[in-house]
Amino acid sequence: MDRRVYLAARVRPLTPREVSMGGKSCIVVDGSCTTLVNPETGDAKAFVLDYSYDSMDANRSTADNGRIFQEIGSNMVSDALEGFNTCLFAHGCSQTGKTYTLIGQETDPGLLPRTLEALFQQEEVVSGQIAVFASFYELNKEQVRDVLRRDFYSPGGLKVWPAFCLCAHRATHDGASFMPLLGASRQICCSESCAFGR
Repeated sequence: MDRRVYLAARVRPLTPREVSMGGKSCIVVDGSCTTLVNPETGDAKAFVLDYSYDSMDANRSTADNGRIFQEIGSNMVSDALEGFNTCLFAHGCSQTGKTYTLIGQETDPGLLPRTLEALFQQEEVVSGQIAVFASFYELNKEQVRDVLRRDFYSPGGLKVWPAFCLCAHRATHDGASFMPLLGASRQICCSESCAFGR
């Protein structure tokens, strides 16, 4: 691990609602530089990040979930195997693509299922030489929720949950084995705000 923090941005395609309203992208991705352009004034603000992904046009996008895993997730797995605690923090407004990037779909798993799959294929984990513990939390409207709890929306404090230990017993060597666990939380997370993109 040569650094402590890496920054990445991913630009999602316009929603059908945005397209129907004549919306246009105000974000330009060039290499690791993401630039926000004010459509009214033309003023621009550039951000040079470690990774910038342009998924604006799904037909020509090179920023699929597999690439994001190769560039970010594989480093997290390596760091974890070296004994470092790792954390993935996704930030953004509702409907900006956080869930798709993190969870994905059954046919295109996101960063978390791919990272879990890679981690649980490592000999040190399979043989029990390394114990893996994890928690998944959502921060929404100043509320912290444990995504793996059945009563996801009930009030309460934080509870550290050794989630990967539960997964380890059920894991097979394909990414789809983690989708039921993560997919259940995705359905709950998405149910509140999906009307925005329609």
